Amino acid sequence: MIHPTTLGNCPTCSKPLSGRGKCRSYAHVAIGPRKVGDITTNWTGNRAEILAINSGSDNANIGENWSIVERDIDGDMPGRIRHHFTAWDPKRSKIVGHV
Repeated sequence: MIHPTTLGNCPTCSKPLSGRGKCRSYAHVAIGPRKVGDITTNWTGNRAEILAINSGSDNANIGENWSIVERDIDGDMPGRIRHHFTAWDPKRSKIVGHV
């Protein structure tokens, strides 16, 4: 068995990787593949541009210490800036471009 410390650290948040090579930080897992400048779609099909990602701390729980700031491109209120804590769900969200 490989000891987890030999796997190194997450290239995004620098936290130690688990025995399966996955990041252990809840914030990192919840943020998922999103990066600043990405254009994403949600379950409604509306698009938004990621303006900021606050990755939080090791002990982050949903709704605290991490967040996503994005601007709606379409939908009910184009141009609206939202600050939210919605975890990435690959079944409902997609990255469709980059600014």
